[in-house]
Amino acid sequence: MIEQKLLLADKFFPDVIEKRKLGTIRKSKRDINPGWLLLEATDKTCGSINVYVTHVTYTSMEYVTDEDAKLDGFNNVDELMNVLKEFYPDISWYDIVTIVRFVYKDN
Repeated sequence: MIEQKLLLADKFFPDVIEKRKLGTIRKSKRDINPGWLLLEATDKTCGSINVYVTHVTYTSMEYVTDEDAKLDGFNNVDELMNVLKEFYPDISWYDIVTIVRFVYKDN
């Protein structure tokens, strides 16, 4: 049984399934560990999917790289920041974030 869970906006599920999104970046320090993780749809229209967390790091948003953003499915860190502001309107470049890397296997 998978005990770790994160909510994921429904619009990002296709990118996980198509392996264009290989991670997620969340504001603040999250208690996520390597191992299986259940991604649950925020609107429940996509259901949920299991991913395997390979790596978790904590850093200030100012140190997030374009490569980190690309693994999260964005073109660069500025685009990532704009989307993060949709979920965390008060996020700043000095906030601590959790970078979660995962792999999705479709069977």
